[in-house]
Amino acid sequence: MAGFIYSPLDSARKEIRLISLLPGLFDTDIQVEIFHEKLSEEYQPDYEALSYVWGSTEDPETIAIAYRNELGEPARVGESRSASVPESSSRDTDHPIHEILLVTQNLSTALRYLRRPDTERVFWIDAICINQDDI
Repeated sequence: MAGFIYSPLDSARKEIRLISLLPGLFDTDIQVEIFHEKLSEEYQPDYEALSYVWGSTEDPETIAIAYRNELGEPARVGESRSASVPESSSRDTDHPIHEILLVTQNLSTALRYLRRPDTERVFWIDAICINQDDI
């Protein structure tokens, strides 16, 4: 399965990446949506920031990343792509586009405890929202 590929932020728009931690029970797979938000003096998006000890990169866990399209809706396979929606090898147009991101066990555990069973939460988490492979 392909790993997560970050789309570039638009520095002219002063964008940041945020995630929406999708609802779920403690033991179910972790799923998040990743999206870009513009920062300005007039508009500051509502989000929570997570600060934690990263922990070991040995034995990472996986989370599923879903995408939003340019309208802010979950992107579906077969839709026209915006800069934030990657290609997918899936042919099923009824399901959201997902990719896999490896995270530390500390982050996976934190997300399980922070996740609500019935509503999403919006976060900025450095290990996810910053492309760690792009200096």
